Amino acid sequence: MYKLGLLLILFTLFSCEKKEEKCCMNVESQVLLNLTNEDSNNIFELNEGAKALNDLDLYYVDKSGNREIQNHSNLDIPKNMQIIDWEVPKQKILKVFGNLTPQSDGYAESILVVKGYLEVSIKLKIESTDSYKGYSQLLVNGKEISKGQLGRPISVKLTTLSE
Repeated sequence: MYKLGLLLILFTLFSCEKKEEKCCMNVESQVLLNLTNEDSNNIFELNEGAKALNDLDLYYVDKSGNREIQNHSNLDIPKNMQIIDWEVPKQKILKVFGNLTPQSDGYAESILVVKGYLEVSIKLKIESTDSYKGYSQLLVNGKEISKGQLGRPISVKLTTLSE
């Protein structure tokens, strides 16, 4: 009887599966933009006609090529972007949280629309593992941004819409 009980206990212990739970996932989609007009003036710091967040819209491009406006009232940053103060040099920049859903070419595209200016295309080359989802390459308006520039404000000179 003792051997049967011991066998039952050992069988129970070894038949239990240890399930590993995923702790968390690090997500990186932040892009910093220093937006200037054709005169190289920061559009958020103009004396007249300075832009604010309500003058901006961000669209994510889905796998089918359709645009989805980013405006989620339940998020801390509902438009997936915010204007922040940057210290060196002191200026206002736009922090954009880019799309992380890649299209067939491996790039996820976001379109920034600034009232009165042509659109800005932001493409992220998506990299993904069990614990990380982010980007390894950035293109702004088709121009590749060097890896050394990632994480720092990228200068983008906006072109005025012709009327």
